[in-house]
Parts: sequence; C-alpha cells; structure tokens
Amino acid sequence: MLSLPIVNDENICLPLVITAASKYWGIDLPFSEAREIAKKYSNIKGSIMIEGIELAERHGLACLIINSTTKELKKLIDMGIHL
Repeated sequence: MLSLPIVNDENICLPLVITAASKYWGIDLPFSEAREIAKKYSNIKGSIMIEGIELAERHGLACLIINSTTKELKKLIDMGIHL
C-alpha cells in the first residue's frame, strides 16, 4: 500500500493529487499564491490543473503522469523517481 497524507485543505487551485504529493514530500505550497491565481478563473468550478502544476514546479516539485502499477510506483518513489 502507498500511504499518502490526508488532505483537509480546501485548495481552490491545486489538484488534490498535487496537494497530497507535496505533503508527502514535506513541501508546503503557498495557498495564498494559489488563491491569487484562482482569482483569474472566478467562473471555474474545481481545480485549475495547469496553473496548479506550474505553482508546484515553482516550489520544487516536478510533475509527471506515470502509467504503471502501484508496486512500480512505490519502487520509483523509493529510488527518488529519477526519470
């Protein structure tokens, strides 16, 4: 099992997976910056994917979509995900 932290934050910009991953790696993403970004999209319901990814990357995360099994994903995380 891959255990990710529980996310209770209501973040109007970051996709849930980015929020969970940032907490897993111990990186605090600034919600104030996310709220400022979200103001440009006041009529949108839900997360703003590209802007959320760019915010995460500005604060030290790299974003990838990997099509693999949980076992392979855990192995990549243990190795530090060098792709």
